[in-house]
Amino acid sequence: MESDVKNRGWNVEVSAEGIEFFHANVGNCIKGSSSIQINNELLLPDAVYLEHRKRVSRFNCGLVLSLAIEQNAREITVFPELENRSENVLAVGDVVLMDFQADWSSSLSSCFVNGRTMVDNTGLGSLDGDVVSNAVIGLTDHEGRSAFAAGAIRPDDAWYDFRVVGKENGAKSFQVICRLENTLMEAGTVRRLSPIRFYAGTSLSFLLERYAEDTAEQMVPLAAFREPPAGWCSWYHYYGTDDVDEIRKNMRAIRSSPLAGRLQVIQVDDGWNLPEPSCPRCWGDWESGSKFPDGMKALADEIHDNGFQAGLWLAPFSVDEGSRLYKEHPEWLVHSIGSKDQLDPLADCGGVFGLDLTRPDVQEFVRSTFRRVFNEWGFDYIKIDFLAHGASEGVRFDQTKTGIEAFRIGMKIICEEAGPDRFILNCGSPVAASVGLCDGMRIGLDVGGRWFAPMNMQEWQYGNCCLKAAANSTIWRQWMQRVWWHNDPDCVILRNQMTDVEWNTFKDHPFANSPVCPEDFTLTSEETMGWLRLIWLSGGMLIVSEDMTTLKPEHWAALERCWPINTAAIRRLDRCFGSETSVFKTVFGDLVLGFFNLSDIPVSIALSSEEAGIEGNWAFEEVFSRDVIQGNGEPIVFPELPAHAGRLWRAVNP
Repeated sequence: MESDVKNRGWNVEVSAEGIEFFHANVGNCIKGSSSIQINNELLLPDAVYLEHRKRVSRFNCGLVLSLAIEQNAREITVFPELENRSENVLAVGDVVLMDFQADWSSSLSSCFVNGRTMVDNTGLGSLDGDVVSNAVIGLTDHEGRSAFAAGAIRPDDAWYDFRVVGKENGAKSFQVICRLENTLMEAGTVRRLSPIRFYAGTSLSFLLERYAEDTAEQMVPLAAFREPPAGWCSWYHYYGTDDVDEIRKNMRAIRSSPLAGRLQVIQVDDGWNLPEPSCPRCWGDWESGSKFPDGMKALADEIHDNGFQAGLWLAPFSVDEGSRLYKEHPEWLVHSIGSKDQLDPLADCGGVFGLDLTRPDVQEFVRSTFRRVFNEWGFDYIKIDFLAHGASEGVRFDQTKTGIEAFRIGMKIICEEAGPDRFILNCGSPVAASVGLCDGMRIGLDVGGRWFAPMNMQEWQYGNCCLKAAANSTIWRQWMQRVWWHNDPDCVILRNQMTDVEWNTFKDHPFANSPVCPEDFTLTSEETMGWLRLIWLSGGMLIVSEDMTTLKPEHWAALERCWPINTAAIRRLDRCFGSETSVFKTVFGDLVLGFFNLSDIPVSIALSSEEAGIEGNWAFEEVFSRDVIQGNGEPIVFPELPAHAGRLWRAVNP
């Protein structure tokens, strides 16, 4: 017995032997079988059959996995459902929903990988090795003419990973995995898992946009996006050493600058809750420390009196071993798998633990914390960091909940307390699982006073705490902007010299892969202005993090050029211009082309009239420098783009 589904180029066959997808742009995905982990044991189905157009896999433990396949005008969607038909409680681990033998088109040579959080590698890489991508994966060819994508369109109950594994014969295994983390399923219960959607076409950029829209339709509340905030953040100049006098000094500088009224938010970052400046970190104890002796309400009132919105940083799901909360409530923390008596450490540095957000007393703690921040202290904007600690895998009070489900419980409480008028910026967060629960999202690694910082290179392709790492994430997660939230690319950095605080922060950093030298902290104007151009074009949040009293006239002039911020949607051109070179184009409105070169050598870029979206006579003005180029016909050859640089070319009348 077979079920055939045909869908505008897709050919799908569903049988007891497996699921087979075919698309002319993609090739074959065949023998889509399933497996499951129960009590840490891998099980294969003992029976597979078709039932009401569903492929059903029955396991001898009593679990039944059904996959219903539907079509519409654009794509194929698989609806997984897991049912415990046994009389036992089962601990369910990884569920391999589909394991295909992938015979992809030979032209599909590159793979887009999406990291779980902002610090996990994201971008385009080779298909030569094994890859794992969270929530969505994409394949493309060198010329940008064939593309494939697959994604979980409601990733709100678990981590959904897409895994490509090479086999000895050169073939590929393509797996779709739901990670249920040994959570318990009671007898007779049913779990409806995220639908998995498959896309094919000519443009990977367009397919990722479609995936974002489909996910937003499932998860984003029906509310209009407010405009992205612009403001000032204390972190990247002071690194937690700021006090009330430094906040006042920067407010005065902004009020007397050309950006008065444009930088709206003053955001106080980590370190405000330290009992004394020399005290160890005490995440979990969210009360004002010695640096703000009049308290946080007085600080928020003063920020408001100066005409700004008041912003505050917290790590609300994290508990440091130096905090009172850690000592008084160890039962509130996520515990190690296999032992309720052993706490599960979540960070390599400093002993940080995750709150068990399934506990009613922890939920009340989160609620009371944000009632204080919003209603008693009066903050308008929160940057909440290290949120992935709330989704950590381990033993919880409610063992039927995954880490992602626990995380979303905590986030919903924060959203309820924030109401419609406050801005929530997620940071260090599960990315796809946050859709619908924040206004802004940090989408990549930290900036810093270096172009490239070799830190933890085994895990971070471009290091961390540097402009290159942040730029790479901004480029590859642009498709999320104004669909899921406002992207936060991280802060504007304009300085070209090291600060004493920055040196003290990084000279002995535990993640550094090589000795740090003061000379490393000398950014060029091409690097800082290329980063500023990328932030402008991306159209998301614009937050400056400098001692504003030290900015030079050219810095203020560059910042002035950012208004109005770009509001036109942009799309990355799929043709490969080099492994570290990207070209963006506005989708509507004024034609602007954005060129960004993250490599160490200059590049030359030429576009056809079709790629550029212009014919005949042409002229372009660079948005920031005001340089003009013009010519006729094609190819349109642009001036050489230096290393570590960006350019924004707006079409003007020739």
